Amino acid sequence: DGWATPFLKSSTLRVRRTSAAGALVLPETVLVPTGSAPEQLDAASLDDVLLSVFLARDAGLDVWGARFEADAGLVDPLGFAITNLAGDELDPAVGAGANLFLVAWSKGGDVFATRVTRQGALLDAPPLQVSTGPGTFGPRTDAATRQFQKEHGLPVTGKTELEQFIWRLDT
Repeated sequence: DGWATPFLKSSTLRVRRTSAAGALVLPETVLVPTGSAPEQLDAASLDDVLLSVFLARDAGLDVWGARFEADAGLVDPLGFAITNLAGDELDPAVGAGANLFLVAWSKGGDVFATRVTRQGALLDAPPLQVSTGPGTFGPRTDAATRQFQKEHGLPVTGKTELEQFIWRLDT
C-alpha cells in the first residue's frame, strides 16, 4: 500500500491511501487546522504512518503537522503545532527514517529542525538551530550541529546541509 501526496482542495488539507495497484484503500481524509488554510505542504511516511507538515496562520505562519495511519486514518484531526516561534516560519520540509521524522523549516535566513516520533511527540523543544544565515555561523550552531550528528550516527563534521540529515534518516 502507498500514500498519495497530500493536497489542498477548498482550502483544506486532504490525503488518501491507495494500494500498490492504485485502488483506494482509505477514503479521502480532510484535515481542518486551527487558524487559516494550510500552505506549503510536504509529507513523508514511516511504513504505516504518514506525517504531513504545512504552514498555518495563527499569530504568524507556524509549522504544523498531522499524522495519518493506515488503519485509523487521520490521527490528528486538528493538526498539532510543531513550532510557534515568534514571527513567520517558512518552507517546511520533512524526511523519514530510523523510525523518526525530521521536520525542518526556515526562519529569518536560519534553518531549524526537530525530530518527531511516529506517535507525534516532539523530541527537540526548543527546536535545533541547524544553520544560521549566510556569514553568521557561530559556536552555538556548530556545537548543536555536532551534537545532533553524534546522537544520530552521522559523521561529526559540523556541516549543516539539511540534505545530509535527511539522507541519513532515509538510509
